[in-house]
Amino acid sequence: MSTLKTEHIFVGSIESVFSGIRQFKKYPKYLPGVTGATIYPPTRKGSVLMARFEIDMVKTFYYTLSFFETPPTKIWWDLEDSNLMAKNKGSWELSPKGPDKTLAIYTLESEFDSFIVDALAGSMSESMMPSILEAFQKMITDHAMAISAADQKNRK
Repeated sequence: MSTLKTEHIFVGSIESVFSGIRQFKKYPKYLPGVTGATIYPPTRKGSVLMARFEIDMVKTFYYTLSFFETPPTKIWWDLEDSNLMAKNKGSWELSPKGPDKTLAIYTLESEFDSFIVDALAGSMSESMMPSILEAFQKMITDHAMAISAADQKNRK
């Protein structure tokens, strides 16, 4: 099992960061390695939705997570189903650090069905984290700009 915890300051209000992270259908466009995302209605009490993500590594793997949230400060998830992972549990905890900055604490506990895959995934997660955080920042910024453009259009 591997555990990853990192802190990052995103540019954007806590509401825009929360909303940007929740753009699960857009993960394949922004996040390296994610090739598919499908949203399903929740099946667990308290869950707001389920999302199935696909990743391609020689073979297509998938994992389905139940998401829970306390807007706009926390999003957390737990594994429902996977053909690769035995555990995937994590969270984003958000707190404002000024009008246009948000501290995000990302935590992930994961375990894979194979010891070798588990060891590789742990080291890959740490080395990929900077590019993943950059991708989330771009997704957050693009989402905020889209909302702003829609608001301006509706005001006309």
